[in-house]
Amino acid sequence: MLLIVIKAQVEFPLLEEVIVRCKDGRSARDGSIATANIWRGAALRRVVWESVNDDLLWLPVDWSLMEEINVSGNEGDLSPSSFSHRDARCLVRATPVLKRLRIQLTADPEGRAPRRLDAIPDEPVGPENADLLASNPILLPYLTTLDLADAFLDPDIAPTFIEHVQLPALTTLRYRLAKDSTNVPYSSGHPLLWFLRSQQQRPIQVQNWTVDAASMSREVFIDCLRLMPLLKRLWVKDGRDIATQTVSWDEYDEEFEREEEIEVWNEGVVETEVAPDDTVLEALQPSLPDEGTSSVTAGPNPQLEYVRFDRARFHLQALQDFVKLRIRLSTQDHGSGNPPNSLRCSLQRIHVGLMYLRPESDAEELENECLARGIKATLIFARRREGRGYASHLGLTNLADEGVRIDDDEL
Repeated sequence: MLLIVIKAQVEFPLLEEVIVRCKDGRSARDGSIATANIWRGAALRRVVWESVNDDLLWLPVDWSLMEEINVSGNEGDLSPSSFSHRDARCLVRATPVLKRLRIQLTADPEGRAPRRLDAIPDEPVGPENADLLASNPILLPYLTTLDLADAFLDPDIAPTFIEHVQLPALTTLRYRLAKDSTNVPYSSGHPLLWFLRSQQQRPIQVQNWTVDAASMSREVFIDCLRLMPLLKRLWVKDGRDIATQTVSWDEYDEEFEREEEIEVWNEGVVETEVAPDDTVLEALQPSLPDEGTSSVTAGPNPQLEYVRFDRARFHLQALQDFVKLRIRLSTQDHGSGNPPNSLRCSLQRIHVGLMYLRPESDAEELENECLARGIKATLIFARRREGRGYASHLGLTNLADEGVRIDDDEL
């Protein structure tokens, strides 16, 4: 039905959105989709291009009117679903009113094909282009949502994408490193950290941040947090099972204190992943009250409402201290020099996957504290080995029965 309509010589004056989803990376051009007049509608503002084995930049759309571009596919593939850093810059330079962008990059610095449309002009190549980008970054004044599967590119080889855009209206950021990224700088040279530091708008407006745990080190993660003072919703995603080994709380607590064993346990990933532990909670924590006072000083992210860690090594006591200080920050009066009520935290939900067996007494204390304060809490613990695999154990099952769930769309 779609192909019959497309082949007809008709116009689509009211069409605002086109979604193309192909199974197994099929080519859109085989069905004449990429060259159809459906793309020439005067009202077209949104394009979804999912697992399409064709180059989005072939489409004969009026790029200057595009408000949303959503391109996705298998990360790491060298298919047209992935953009080189150079192609991505060309795309956003041609879409000045863009509001939402989802894109995945490849480490290929030059792209797989030359520019095909005058609507998306190419940019010069060489040191002079790097100098031009440094002095004149690409401004996207209306972009509020960026979903980026980044691929590390050595800036000494070619200019990167994210470090050369200015996004003053950005409020929702989803970030992950594509699977083909190599030689990623897990310290101060991380591309996301450079992006945040380069933003001229202060304070940075990001309120919702989702990040894959394997995208950066704990040090970089904490540095990024400090640059997002308006952050409300944080999700550190990790698709791995929380039960990497089955230990009781006491056994876990002993191993937690032995650094050399932690190195073995994490197989050396501590320096290349967020690996959430108590130091991450400390970074999110409001400052402890001074001696002789009861006031709590807002930390770097005073507005946090929702916190989710899919796979963490927090001590329950540290997690309980975090919740208690957040509650104190939200309930104390204005006389302590803290921000006014609109800027103070109001913790509403926590979701944590913990890599040890459930310790009943300590877990219940934390859960009861959250319930008493109206905070929705989901604590997931490892469970003893069952058969060949592992199972998880959900705390606060009453909330699970109520259907408490957080999806990507909420962040």
